[in-house]
Amino acid sequence: MKKRSEKQQDLDKLKTELAKVSTVILSTFQGITVEDDTKLRRAVQSVGGKYKVVKNTLAERAGQGTPAEGLLKISAAPTRSLTRNWIRWLLQKR
Repeated sequence: MKKRSEKQQDLDKLKTELAKVSTVILSTFQGITVEDDTKLRRAVQSVGGKYKVVKNTLAERAGQGTPAEGLLKISAAPTRSLTRNWIRWLLQKR
């Protein structure tokens, strides 16, 4: 289990990344095969994007004060959390 300081570092790093991204795409992992997930990850990376998998709570906290705040707040709402939706695809133009 991670220490509180390690969790804070993860939060700070994601917050910094969210402040810089031009696009945030949210999705669930349900219904996607490992093969398709790998293809998607490679496609995102090939155009200079970042593909992240994070828990709803971390995404919502990291999004506070960033342009993605509203979107991430909605995605972490209790009704959405029941679907175990915790994949975040973050695309970033460079």
